[in-house]
Amino acid sequence: HPGQQFVPYCFLYRRRADGQFLPSGDVNPSRGRKTPLGLLSLLAGSYYQDEYLNYEFLKRPKIDSRDKFFEFLWRDPELGQRDSSDLPLSRYFGYPFGWAIARTGWDENSAIAEMKINVYNFINHQHHDAGSFQIYYRGPLAIDSGAYSGSSGGYNSPHNKNYFKRTIAHNSLLVYDPDEVFESQNYGGAGKTPFAVNDGGQRLNGPQWGAPQDLED
Repeated sequence: HPGQQFVPYCFLYRRRADGQFLPSGDVNPSRGRKTPLGLLSLLAGSYYQDEYLNYEFLKRPKIDSRDKFFEFLWRDPELGQRDSSDLPLSRYFGYPFGWAIARTGWDENSAIAEMKINVYNFINHQHHDAGSFQIYYRGPLAIDSGAYSGSSGGYNSPHNKNYFKRTIAHNSLLVYDPDEVFESQNYGGAGKTPFAVNDGGQRLNGPQWGAPQDLED
């Protein structure tokens, strides 16, 4: 689909002055290390003849050695380059996410604000963060918090399922109902076994972190 050309633009707009990105979903920022777009920018740039994405790849042409054959087969060595400085300062990434990002510029003094709507939540790698926001200016100010690492933060650990993935770790509203139970399975109201603590946040719409089987779910 032609719209897939602009999926990587989400990273262009989320890039902070330190080279990292505003956190989103199951990602752990690498402190002090710039994150290249690598294979994503190589493939999308070559396929769509996109000079912005080609610039991203050539700026830091780092891809896994196992993926070098993709570069050999598909990189267009004659494709031009354009940096992001002449892109509009705001962008809306619509259905099915509904995310808006605005910047004051593209230099190291730029402020960045992000707002997430989440038309759909696909669970697991995507967090329960509808309506949340982030702000960055010379450092992270309003943040997406938590960590996905270590024995205390790994998959299905108490921190992972009770904080990191949940609404409480994000700048979003909490509405606490003491009688609400976050069940391990809640398709059709089945089961009453608490899977995670009640944070007052958004419901868990799947068996544990299982992805919904259709859009209705």
